[in-house]
Amino acid sequence: MEKLQKKHVSIKYQKPSDYKIIPATGAHGGTTPQGEILCNFYVEYQVPPDSIKLEINPADGTSEEIEKVVKDSYIRELNVGVLMRPDIAKSIGEWLIKQANAVIGKIPKLDS
Repeated sequence: MEKLQKKHVSIKYQKPSDYKIIPATGAHGGTTPQGEILCNFYVEYQVPPDSIKLEINPADGTSEEIEKVVKDSYIRELNVGVLMRPDIAKSIGEWLIKQANAVIGKIPKLDS
């Protein structure tokens, strides 16, 4: 039986001019009807106030917030969705866990 030779391939990374890093505080998604995985990354934050009222000191120009109209809710802003095959999603998930474990192992533990 003939032994197959291993092959090598070189891969060059390239970024398009519109490349950007997008923060994520969570993800939401699931399986599509075609059996692919859709992962929407989002940033979660509190709704900004509808308005605020400031008191300004004319002597030095400083201000103090005296009233804020706030709704008690949060926004999950979807920034990007990634559609992938299940095998790729699994591979990326395993890679993310490996990267997180490497960082977690390097973080010094704080005393309570």
